[in-house]
Formats: sequence, structure tokens, C-alpha cells
Amino acid sequence: MVYKFIKDGSIEYPIETLCKTLSVSRSAYYAYARGSTYQVKSEKVKLADKIRDEFATHKKRYGTRRISKSLKQHGISIGRYAIRSQMRVQGPHAIQPRSLYPKLPIAGIS
Repeated sequence: MVYKFIKDGSIEYPIETLCKTLSVSRSAYYAYARGSTYQVKSEKVKLADKIRDEFATHKKRYGTRRISKSLKQHGISIGRYAIRSQMRVQGPHAIQPRSLYPKLPIAGIS
């Protein structure tokens, strides 16, 4: 949005002035103008889909460690932290299954 504003305003004002005013580096603006930024690679999109599918397959109970191991079994090598970053973008959180044993009150503690 800021880059589009700079592009539109560059007719009346110098790009350098607009970038300084909006606290945007000129190199970032020119990278945007070339089209080399903000373009998600198709590999990342496919990987995000596989993470989402794996998460859904296991009824939202798998966290990053289990998803990483599961994807490695399918021949996809990806680290835990890359999965964590992708899950933060997508928004899913693993649910904690209920305890098998009921929690009983301890005598003398209220």
C-alpha cells in the first residue's frame, strides 16, 4: 500500500523524498517496482498446503515436531521452525487432548 502511494506520488515529488517521508528504504521500493518482492514462491505455497493437510489429517493434534517427522516420512525435509513460522501465518494451533485420568481433588488442599 505504501509502495503504491510512492508510485502514484512520484509524478509530483521525487522518489527519494517520498521514501524518506514514509520511512521506506529506496532499495525496498525499487525491489517492489521490479516485482521481485511480495511474491510468494510456488514451492512455499505447496509446502504450506502440505503442512495444512498434515495438520488436518491428524485432527488438529499434531504440533510442529510431529508434523516435521510426518513430512520427513513422506520425503519432505523441512525444519520445525519453518513449520512453526508457516503455522503462525496460517493460524492453526494444536489442541491438547483430554486427560485419560480424571483429576481428583487432593485432601487438605482447597
